[in-house]
Amino acid sequence: MRAPLLITAALTLYACGDGKTDTSDSGPIATPPTYTGPGTGTGTATGTATGTGTGTATGTGTGTGTGTGTATGGTTSAVYDFRLQGAGYTPHVGEDLFIAVWDTSVTTGPIAAWQTTVDAYGNLYEDAPGLLQGGQEYAIGLYFDHNFDGLCTPPPDDHGWVLQTPPINQDTTINFDHNVNFAQGVCNLFP
Repeated sequence: MRAPLLITAALTLYACGDGKTDTSDSGPIATPPTYTGPGTGTGTATGTATGTGTGTATGTGTGTGTGTGTATGGTTSAVYDFRLQGAGYTPHVGEDLFIAVWDTSVTTGPIAAWQTTVDAYGNLYEDAPGLLQGGQEYAIGLYFDHNFDGLCTPPPDDHGWVLQTPPINQDTTINFDHNVNFAQGVCNLFP
């Protein structure tokens, strides 16, 4: 019997310039994008049961017994996908876009933050699978480094917005097209 043939192939990932990954010839990704955020939740359950029994017999007697049990335990939150998309960002083609997602019940820092760009047509399309926890509300900050200084500078030097979500109970897509209603407090979300 002949051994099975094992074929291996190497795949090099390339950046498209729109934050997506493909195998085009625009050059290898120096640092692949990373997302930080919550993982999946786990819960534990513990239970106890107690029982008592009594019996009496005279001659051929009988016995009876009863038992009850209760269990309590942890709960888990559902995890949902996040998508941010929009159009009309042509004034920002070629500029770095920074995104930060904050759980509004936590003040120690964003649950995820990353840098990307819009595509050549000014379209924004970002996916973050499994980022959002069920029942939580989020603030999403996004700004373009419009003055190219590498820092979040309050508008109008940089252009930024703050978006709010209601409590999350499903996969969430935010459609947010470009506008000039910049949020003065956007840099507070990028410590």
